[in-house]
Amino acid sequence: MKRVRVVGGGPSSVLFALTYKKYHPADFVSLYEKDSAVLKRVLVSGNGRANFFNEKYLSGTALSAFYDGKEENIGFTKEEAEEFLNFLKEDLNFSYYSDPEGRFYPFSNLSSSLKDALVRGLKKEGIEVFTDSEVKKVNPERKTILVNGKELPYDVLFCGIGNEAFDRKEGSVSNFFQNLGLKITPSSPALCPLATVERIPPVLVGTRLKGKLNLYKKEREIYEENGELLFKKDGISGICVFDASLFIDRPEDYTVRFDPFEHDGVKVSIRKGESMDGLSGIFPYPFVEALKKSGYKNIDEESVRKFLTFKIRCKYPLKFSQIAKGGVSLSEVTPNFALKQYPGILIGGESVDQHAICGGFNMGFAFLSGFRAAKPLP
Repeated sequence: MKRVRVVGGGPSSVLFALTYKKYHPADFVSLYEKDSAVLKRVLVSGNGRANFFNEKYLSGTALSAFYDGKEENIGFTKEEAEEFLNFLKEDLNFSYYSDPEGRFYPFSNLSSSLKDALVRGLKKEGIEVFTDSEVKKVNPERKTILVNGKELPYDVLFCGIGNEAFDRKEGSVSNFFQNLGLKITPSSPALCPLATVERIPPVLVGTRLKGKLNLYKKEREIYEENGELLFKKDGISGICVFDASLFIDRPEDYTVRFDPFEHDGVKVSIRKGESMDGLSGIFPYPFVEALKKSGYKNIDEESVRKFLTFKIRCKYPLKFSQIAKGGVSLSEVTPNFALKQYPGILIGGESVDQHAICGGFNMGFAFLSGFRAAKPLP
């Protein structure tokens, strides 16, 4: 009987524990979570709805959603994605649906339904869960972990401790893996608002504007998305902005341009020299007021687009980010998420330096990485 220790209580760790137990029912599996409960971040995902997966995993096109994606590590097969969804449905009795954009949600539209199904699975399989139990250190030579002052031996170790987003201390991931001598990419904010060089008129704060966002790096377009822009006191937000932030490294090199003249398949146009009154049926009132307060009396499409061009000053800090880029380098792991230096240690989820835009890709990656890591090698 093997002693299997699982570090972390997020999606990748829980899926690893459940899947491993399914294939190795005689082995002892225990899970250690430093907080008071497992899967706490699942509860706040998707605005409480838990957007946990995306249809692109089923069609084999998820790679395009990832920043610097590596086919050998995120190229999950259609069969793997189908098997994972079937596991949720058949083994955990969890019902879900997908919306027209291919995003998967619990059928109840409540993130608590996903959490409850996973927790029930842990109890059903007899997996011991220890909360308020932070693993401080891994000793790969002795094959032990240090938790709550005790050294516990392991035969198989899975680490899915996440990364340094809004609820984590800076350096938590790098410190944990430091003694393993792994190559680690420093954490940085991602899927977050962007502070702009340009001043946002106070009348615009809180206003939403639909259209198309284009991100440029020194005049070279690197990302495009249709979506909604939300104006903040010192910058811009919204899902399309969050997604664009994933591709920003040195903020001062980047510019966002927003075109509000087309959305949801409908395109409008205005005549050159259009009066401000002519815009009231096209744009929200605060946006028209912002143009007026900026000195415009007559307007044209290019002037509007220029008004909606922003140089990026910085990204919002990690505490305002949905995820953090960085983590253990892909060069350190095999396709089944085992560490090359230590085959008995596997990692998954946000601890791996592999991240994607919004839409269920990141949680899907966490689930699938834990799922794949736990299955016997072919």
